Amino acid sequence: FWNAYLSSDGSTAEDGRAVPHREDLPLFPAESLAGIVRSYFTKFNIHGQLVGNAADLCRNPLMLRLFCEAYRGRDVGVLDDLQLYLLFKLFWQRKAEQVAEVQGLKQADAVANLVISVARLMRAQQATSVPRAKVAAALTLHATQLDTSDSLYNRVLDEEIILEEKVDEFAGVRNVIFIYDRFAEYMIALSIYAEEGWGSKS
Repeated sequence: FWNAYLSSDGSTAEDGRAVPHREDLPLFPAESLAGIVRSYFTKFNIHGQLVGNAADLCRNPLMLRLFCEAYRGRDVGVLDDLQLYLLFKLFWQRKAEQVAEVQGLKQADAVANLVISVARLMRAQQATSVPRAKVAAALTLHATQLDTSDSLYNRVLDEEIILEEKVDEFAGVRNVIFIYDRFAEYMIALSIYAEEGWGSKS
C-alpha cells in the first residue's frame, strides 16, 4: 500500500516491509485528488464525496487512509468538513476491534493498553519517540517477546497506520513512534483521560 507513496530512498524494516515516514509523504496534487479519493473509496467500499475543507485535509495520504479505515463500508454522503476528534475516535474504535479480532481476543482492551502505553511514555518523556525496550517494560514483557510473529505488538505494527519502529543509528536504539502526528496527539490526550479516570467521573 505505502510503496506508491514512498520516495526512492525510503527505508525498510528488518522483515523487508517498507516503512513509511511522515516526511516522505507529499500531499496529493489538488488536480488529481478526486480520482485518488475515488480509488480509495472503491478499495474501502465507501460511498460519498469529499469537498471543501474535508478534501483539503485528505490531500495528506495519512489522513485519507485513516478516514477510509474509519468509514470502511459506509455511505458518508457529501462531506465538506471533518471533525477530527470524531474521526480519530471512530478510527481508533474500529481499528482496535479489528486488531483484537485478528488476534482472537474477545475485547479490544489489550490493544488499547498497548497503544495508550506508548502515548503515556511519550507524554512522560516529552518526546515523540520512545525506546522499544521501554515499551516492553511498560507492558511487563521482555523485549524479545515483542519479536514473536504472533505478538500483539507486531500485529499493531503490521497495520502500518498506527505505530512504526525507527532505528536511531547513532544510539543503536530501536524507537517506537506514531506514524501520524495528529493521531499521536489524540492518543496522548486519551492517555491523560484514562489516567485521570475522567471516564468514571460524573
